[in-house]
Amino acid sequence: MKTRTGLIFVTIFSIAIICSISARAGTGDYAVVRQYPMAGSKQVSTLTSIGITSPVDFNLQKEAWADFHVQGFSSGIHSGTLTLSDDRLTAIFKPTLPFDVHEMVQVQFTGSLIGGGVLADTFTFVTENQHLSYQAPHFDLKQTALDPLIPSSSVLIDNNPTPGRLFLNSFGTPEMGNVMVMDQDGLLLKHLSAQAMDFQIQPNGQWTYYDGNKQVFYVIDTIFNVIRTLQCVDSIQTDLHELILLPDGTYTMLGIFQTKADAQEHIVGVDSGTTILSNEIQRFDASGKCVFRWRGLDHYEVLDAIHENLTGKTIDFEHANSIDIDSNGDYLFSNRNLSEITKIDGKTGAILWRFGGAHNQFAFQNDSLGFSYQRDVRWQSHGRISMFDNGNYRPLSAHQTVADSRAAEYLLDEKTMQAWLVREYHHNPPIVAQSMGSVQRLTNDNLLIGWGTNMTGDSLGNMYSVVATEITGDDSIAFEMIFDLSGTPVFSYRVRKYPTPQQASVVEGSSSPTPYSVSDYPALSESGDGFDVAFISDGQVSVILRDILGREVEHVFGGTSSVGLQHQHIPTASLANGIYYCVLQSSRGSSVLPLPVVRR
Repeated sequence: MKTRTGLIFVTIFSIAIICSISARAGTGDYAVVRQYPMAGSKQVSTLTSIGITSPVDFNLQKEAWADFHVQGFSSGIHSGTLTLSDDRLTAIFKPTLPFDVHEMVQVQFTGSLIGGGVLADTFTFVTENQHLSYQAPHFDLKQTALDPLIPSSSVLIDNNPTPGRLFLNSFGTPEMGNVMVMDQDGLLLKHLSAQAMDFQIQPNGQWTYYDGNKQVFYVIDTIFNVIRTLQCVDSIQTDLHELILLPDGTYTMLGIFQTKADAQEHIVGVDSGTTILSNEIQRFDASGKCVFRWRGLDHYEVLDAIHENLTGKTIDFEHANSIDIDSNGDYLFSNRNLSEITKIDGKTGAILWRFGGAHNQFAFQNDSLGFSYQRDVRWQSHGRISMFDNGNYRPLSAHQTVADSRAAEYLLDEKTMQAWLVREYHHNPPIVAQSMGSVQRLTNDNLLIGWGTNMTGDSLGNMYSVVATEITGDDSIAFEMIFDLSGTPVFSYRVRKYPTPQQASVVEGSSSPTPYSVSDYPALSESGDGFDVAFISDGQVSVILRDILGREVEHVFGGTSSVGLQHQHIPTASLANGIYYCVLQSSRGSSVLPLPVVRR
């Protein structure tokens, strides 16, 4: 019976080991599409909510449109709140109190559907052996927004790259954490000091990045103000590897679940108190209700992570690192430590096929070596998928001396279950990326490759990390950029390129810009004996010139200015040749613009 406060009170019933009883027989009755937790699941969070998805809309016209009867073997009957997803297909029950550890829980559900049908489901699951609350590491950033440590980058090749803006992050130490926007020639346009990963423009047009300090994703505006915070539900740690925000407002992210599972069920001789890490896909509707959950622990075998240490105190057997969604809503799911790509039915959660790894279902037709520890797996047109193949454990070909990393594309025939390698790119000299990396097909069919964590040296012994390479259809290099590794090692997670917004315009004779987009500013241009910086002011702003080591050279302006588009002149006649940085800060955020001073 549901009270006016939304609490659901359940009645006592006998506990039975029932995996799933779907839909009573009879006209107008239906089977569930899916439920979470999955029937028969083990090691389920004690804080879990419960969801039941139907094939048709729940009937809200009836007084009691749905009932959950939930009882734990030791914790007893559970009350909670009942909500409905935006599409009216998923009923979600959130218990008021957590379940006990290591107890069986039985769920009995009935729901009224449009047209008079009835949905019924009864299933059980078992909670985790010990509840583990994840404590995020804390990084104390030494620099302020006005004192950034920007990695030293160099463009080695700039040969007509695809127009657009590069989005990337840098990381190495807390002091080197940044998100950066560059133009197609590698000139820094915008910057924010942050312990960040996965900085990108989402399919819905919003900017996002993962904050390593808070373990959340931030949705931000184009001057880095936080608009929204997104994270997984029910004590599942938000994973840094993926967030997808779709134009309809729905979003999908990855989570990490830690459990003191009885690893002896999987591995002979291992400590029974070993912590096992597993990943979980969580999909949310536009109002933030979780409507789909899929756990790797329910579908994969720990022993299939053949290259991982399975006798340690922590076993990261899965290490999911990318999700992509096709036009049917199905998931392309990459698991690094399994060297497997899994296609998952986005409606039912059923595995449709497995590509690579111990349970590969495809016949490789022209690639006997396959891929290893891949990431950034994406659908392309006409049955192709692209990936960054780290190649950590890929066998060597006849002409190789090292298992180097590469960009790769496969053509998959999902009917005959055959796979053809249709394109690959190996860097010369070879690059070995131990982790991270990305591949993006651009609108002109060029490939933008981010090389992740790699250390490369030239003939003089100088160490650098190749950040990004853009290649054309004939594999010639249009653009290549590196980070200098002579000081603190610094790398990038992914690199993306997006079209540049149209330039703003100012009506002549008007005191305010009409119209303008804040994403076009700040902008720097040569003017007379120096440079002119254009920026959007909200009334309070500071403009500081710093040298390449971050030291203040000149406090150009600080205080109150007019609101709107403003210009500030920076004279450089007295400066020595070199690279300087114009640092702007206001309550809207901070930006850093490179300022090259070269006099012949």
